[in-house]
Amino acid sequence: MEKNYIWQGEYGKRSHLKASFKELLKEQDSSSLEMLAIFVNNNPYNFEFYIAVVYDIPKEEHVEKMIGLFENAGLVLRNDLTFFMFMNSMKDRRFNSCAFLGEQDIDLKFENMFDFVEIEDLKKKGYYMQPFGKEKQVFISHSSKDKKEVEMIIPYLNGQDLPVWFDKYSIPVGASITEQVQRGIEESDMVIFWVTDNFLNSNWCQMEMKAYISRMIQENIRICIVMDDDIEIKKLPLFLRDIKHIRRDHRSVIEVAEEIAGIIKHM
Repeated sequence: MEKNYIWQGEYGKRSHLKASFKELLKEQDSSSLEMLAIFVNNNPYNFEFYIAVVYDIPKEEHVEKMIGLFENAGLVLRNDLTFFMFMNSMKDRRFNSCAFLGEQDIDLKFENMFDFVEIEDLKKKGYYMQPFGKEKQVFISHSSKDKKEVEMIIPYLNGQDLPVWFDKYSIPVGASITEQVQRGIEESDMVIFWVTDNFLNSNWCQMEMKAYISRMIQENIRICIVMDDDIEIKKLPLFLRDIKHIRRDHRSVIEVAEEIAGIIKHM
């Protein structure tokens, strides 16, 4: 029984995939692996890059090997696309495509499918790839019920040259909220946890804390915690309890904002 897989790759980061393709073709012959092909859309307004893998009479160890190779290479499995749906859509889209029959085909055909160079090649020529206004930002993790007062601290952070990722302004109309929040977490290099009872009772805020604890363990990420006076430190996750925090002390939001701005500027 056939097994079909559609993977999505990043157009601007692709050279490393050649080693994975070669390894797959070297170890798996046509008795199991029927097709390995790539589909490339060179339209600069809509760069797209897909890999189609078709097994005829698949050996399970071959499929497991392929999935492991491709996941480690950073490819995304598109379970929302069937092979037949994908092929039918090609009729209306300007994709270049080619199938690889063996290892030698990778070096001969792969790069010829792409009209534009990779991101690293542009960087070597001095191109700055980060869009203006997308520098590392401060992420404010807060309950939606506290949004009004949290919003008041943003001008004070901006005044210290600290750009802020804030859902009200940073999520485009029509965009996936989940995807945009995940991107905000990944692209920020600092987080402020605005800890209130509303925050602690929010499942969404709990997920954000877990994401930043994971990043804290793996990276040098800055964390600032602002806590309401009635919140006990033991209500925070264990890994956050040793981090110095700011108490409201019945102060106004503006007074707290001034302290935050002064502290994190020197963190």
